[in-house]
Amino acid sequence: MGCFSCGVVEFHEKTQQEKIEIIKQMKIDDKNLKYNDPNKPTENFCAEIMKKLPYKKEESKKRLKLFQKLNNNNKICYISCKRLHVELTNYLELPEVVREKDPINKALISAIEKYARMDDYVVLGWREFHVFIYYLKQYFTYWEIFIKEDKVDECIIKIEDFNKNLPIIKEFVNDIDESYFKKIDIKKEKKISFDAFCDYVIQKSIDEYNKDDNIDKKELKFFK
Repeated sequence: MGCFSCGVVEFHEKTQQEKIEIIKQMKIDDKNLKYNDPNKPTENFCAEIMKKLPYKKEESKKRLKLFQKLNNNNKICYISCKRLHVELTNYLELPEVVREKDPINKALISAIEKYARMDDYVVLGWREFHVFIYYLKQYFTYWEIFIKEDKVDECIIKIEDFNKNLPIIKEFVNDIDESYFKKIDIKKEKKISFDAFCDYVIQKSIDEYNKDDNIDKKELKFFK
């Protein structure tokens, strides 16, 4: 497998036979992965989760340490999505109410979509990890400002709530305004679901984030 000493050899750059062998080993290594029992959510659980997410572009070293921690300290630049899902769920101590909405899987789909590397066993590369973390940072930011604990399953964002929190949303999407809300509000009810909001707005932010062509080079230098 690719490592620090032998340069960057990402999963998608390997031969088909190498991929088969890697996935075969991953399935063996991941066989005994287990989710910890979820804790009850505390009042500030979103804030605690976000402290553990090194999402800023300048936090590459912290991101690398987290990536390796989740990857069982393997010094390779890819990880099975199964391992990432289990280990990060445990690391963040996600409560049951969050696990049911499964933001980790949504973040994985958004991150992997850029490279569309899908085998019978899905693998996330280090190039994509910063996108994955950035997605989760936004998700929990929006959870904190929009979700009401007693109405998680039916959380609705009204247009006045959207406008009130625009300064926070603009930290991730520069040009966002009320027109974004109207694009999501196809029924013109002046209210949208939390899930629909996240699906649309976070993806717009990810699209902006990926416009920085230098990110990959900055991230991958740690594997050389």
